[in-house]
Order: sequence, then structure tokens, then C-alpha cells
Amino acid sequence: MAGAGRLSGRAEIGEPPDGCCCSYENVLVHRTSPVTETSAICQLFLNWALYDEAIVPAEDLPTMNLIRTRAILLSALLFSAQGAMAQAVAQDCPPQVKVSPKEMKRLAHSAQPDRGPLWEISKDGHLSYLYGTIHLARLEWDFPGPTILKALRSARTVVVEMDITRPGMAATMLAPMPQQAADASSPLYQSLLARTDQQLRKACADPENFKGASLASKMASLTLLSARRRGLYADFAIDAALIGFARYTRKDIIELEQPSDQRRVISQTQLASLERNLDDVESGKTEDDLSALALAWERGDMGGIAALCKQLQCQGEQQYYEERNKVFAAGIAKAMAGPGPAFIGVGFLHMLGPDSVIDQLRAMGFEVRQVAMSGKS
Repeated sequence: MAGAGRLSGRAEIGEPPDGCCCSYENVLVHRTSPVTETSAICQLFLNWALYDEAIVPAEDLPTMNLIRTRAILLSALLFSAQGAMAQAVAQDCPPQVKVSPKEMKRLAHSAQPDRGPLWEISKDGHLSYLYGTIHLARLEWDFPGPTILKALRSARTVVVEMDITRPGMAATMLAPMPQQAADASSPLYQSLLARTDQQLRKACADPENFKGASLASKMASLTLLSARRRGLYADFAIDAALIGFARYTRKDIIELEQPSDQRRVISQTQLASLERNLDDVESGKTEDDLSALALAWERGDMGGIAALCKQLQCQGEQQYYEERNKVFAAGIAKAMAGPGPAFIGVGFLHMLGPDSVIDQLRAMGFEVRQVAMSGKS
């Protein structure tokens, strides 16, 4: 979430991560270049520097292709929007992410409305903020409105599902899973794998970039890639923007789960469920559903989101949500026991249903109140 206007001074600015220099030229990743974890971290950090203009003047930046870390819905695989693009196999490729410094500066210095749902959570005199994030977004959604920005600035820590920029994350998430090995020899698995690779090529993404990933991880990535024709990109994931903010302002980052937690849940995904998901991608239903959900998220209307989600059956894998919701709620309670307010970002679908993160927190004695937002679009 790049800041609307300047942050509050150079004294609050963190040092660039190891391996970064204060120049965009050192972190630009072109289409044919691999994305390293260091470059992804540098990008997140320096995006914030642009809005403050304390590290590098925006007018001196060369034209660039904006690269962000993809916050993958199920697997947190690290790959770039441009890096995932191979030589175009299909003629009708989705638009690539191209953002000029001029556009970034315009957005950084323009008033933005609040987007997405925000809650205050409190217990025993400790107050924090819970923000329902989305893993697909438009560029302008990374620029917070006044209510979100005020909450972010007041926080001592930023809490996220996982820090996807942590060194070694990609290798950990790509490691073979026992369930994958057990299923790999089945005819259904091989059929789904071939169909998934075919859809990746249609999306102008080279399946070789996903070599070693489980079928469930590939499907998660394919799902996100399918929304690009609607102008929605995982490159602009709100979660990744929060991490960039935390690094830039020297706020502590707390993770609610570890790769092993997410891998365990992913490994339990049934082939029948993956087949349904792939059917929806091929029919175009996934693209339509993601677009509708993203626009509902932008409005921050949880009642409307819940009704739409029921209609779309967007929480089909209940076990995926229920197990993780318990982990998230316990982690939030622990984070709030520390000093100072926390700004907590968790995917907005985890706020729905009878076993939602919000219900879990209330059962633990927390008071949870949705915040009225200003300047809704």
C-alpha cells in the first residue's frame, strides 16, 4: 500500500534490505530476467521510498515495468508477473503490468478512498486493527485511503499471514509434498496436470516456471492469472504492499503461520476439488467470480460480500478455511499481547462463515467492531 502523500519524515525510514542500493535501476526486473528474492524485497521497500521521495526522486526514475511479489492464494509461490511470462504461445495474451513513474507519482500524491473492510479489535485495554486483504488488486488499490493509512501509521507491528519476501520461502513452498507423490501416478492427476499446463500456456505463462510445484500450487497460480483480463493482478496484492510498508517504516513483521502450516493444508486438497476448480477456469467462471469478489471487496461491504460469496460458493474448501482461521485467531491474540497497536492483514474470505477469524476472536473475549470508512468509491 503505497502512501497517499508523504510519510512523516526521514527519521522513520528504514534502511534498504541487504543487497539493495537506493536506486530503482538495481531492482528493475525485465521480462526475460529471473526474479530473485532479494530483488522482490528491494522492490517492495523502494516502492514506499518513491512516495516519500526521501531516498530517490521520482522524476529521476527511468520508465519501468512494476514488479511485485505475487501473494499466491494457496501456496505463496514467489514469481514475477513478467518472469512468469514466457515467449507468448497464445496470440491473445492478457495485458502485462506496465506502470510508469509518472503514474506512480500521480497516485501517490492524489487523495484515495478507503477500500476493503477494517475492524477495530480490543481486549484488556489493547487496541489493534484487523484488515481484510485481497490477493488480487488494481494498482490504485495499493494506495490507502485516510482511515487505513492512519491505522497503519499508528501500528507498532504489522501482522500478515506469511512474510512472502522471507529468504528461502519459494524453495520451501516448492518442495515436494507427500500427497503429491501419492497422487502423481493416478490417471486423473496426470490428466489434470496436462490440462493445467495447457491453461498456463493460454495465459502466456511457461509451465517450466512452475517446475516442481504441486498441482494444487499450480492451480492456485492459474486461478490468479485468470483475472488479469479484468485488470486484477496478484502483482498488486495488498498483503505484499503491507510488507513493503512495514519494511520501509521499520515496523516489526509478525507472521501468523509458517510454510509448513500452509503446506499441510494444501496437501489435503482432493483431486476432485482441483478438477472442479480447473473446470471453472476453463469455462471462464473463475474470471467472472474473481472480478465480482474484487469489486465487492473494494466497497468493503461485508454483508454484500457474504451474500455474493454464498451465491458463488467461494468457500467450497471449508477445511482450508476452518483450520487456518484457528491458527490466525490464536496468532492475532498473541500479537496483541505485545506492546503497542498492531495492524493485522488477513485475507477477507477468512472473515466469513460460522468459524471465521472474527467469530474465533469474539469467542476468545475480544471486542470486534467494523470501522466506518471515509470516501468510499
